Amino acid sequence: MAADFNYLSFRFIVGPPARYETAGSAWAIDPVFSGGGSTINVATHFIDLFRLLTGKEVSRVSAVMNSLTHRGAVEDYSLLTLQTEDGVIGVVETGYSFPSTADEQREFSFTLSSDHMYAKSGPDRIEIRDRHNLAAGTRSRRLQLDTDVYYPLFVKQVLAECRNGAKPIASLRDAEAIMQVMDAAYASARQGGTLLTLTRTSD
Repeated sequence: MAADFNYLSFRFIVGPPARYETAGSAWAIDPVFSGGGSTINVATHFIDLFRLLTGKEVSRVSAVMNSLTHRGAVEDYSLLTLQTEDGVIGVVETGYSFPSTADEQREFSFTLSSDHMYAKSGPDRIEIRDRHNLAAGTRSRRLQLDTDVYYPLFVKQVLAECRNGAKPIASLRDAEAIMQVMDAAYASARQGGTLLTLTRTSD
């Protein structure tokens, strides 16, 4: 993966927490069982993606959260900042605040900035500008941002890896690293958004 990113930003705002009750998964909005709201549920994926795209570990974390939209027991809005040791910044914005309907379930957008290019999402595409060839203008490529279609593909891939004994795309060590970031995010939010430095556990 490219290692020249200077910042990455992700926004993923999904539907209201009541949908978990409707689906028979009320535990997902009970902090005793779920550990939190949109942060632990949704931001996890983008912390993982930040680590994958940069090839770097998160060294500093800050976060602010609230539950002002639905006033439930878990946060329904969250803003995290991630920093690597050499200063790459990630912004992860998640929430349960999108007024979902069958035809439009969530808001999903992203921006990726590197030494070589600037990329941003559109409704159904990714748009890329080359920093060293501005005369080329904006290149555009169609992209499926309805992430639901990828769930069965991912499950099939994981099952195939298990059957074949292949190395998984994400390991338990990756999960541990993400949960260290997650724990720091909630600790930061309890402290009003204080920037916290992670202490790495030894291998």
